[in-house]
Amino acid sequence: MTIYKPKSYIEAYRLKAKSKDINELTGRSGRTDLTKFIVNQILSKIKLNPDTVLVDIGCGDGMLLQKANQRGIDANIGKLEGILPTEEEVTRVKEYLLNEVKTIEY
Repeated sequence: MTIYKPKSYIEAYRLKAKSKDINELTGRSGRTDLTKFIVNQILSKIKLNPDTVLVDIGCGDGMLLQKANQRGIDANIGKLEGILPTEEEVTRVKEYLLNEVKTIEY
């Protein structure tokens, strides 16, 4: 067993990006249900149009962006942007959204 203390938050986020569970990036490990609840609450409070521009700072696993896309933002005239602190997270979330999210029901 290895015990490791990251030296910074950036280092901690880089480690989380390597986790088997993408939900680690939300800060709610093992609580996908809570992430779903929060995303649905946010989306119930905002109006989404095909030309909406939505920026999610600290987008975690990208669930808010993915759900907003399902609810009608047109990628040709609107925009969905996620911001993460490390390149490792960006790569992981992009791969997840492109490859794995198609089989997951939120």
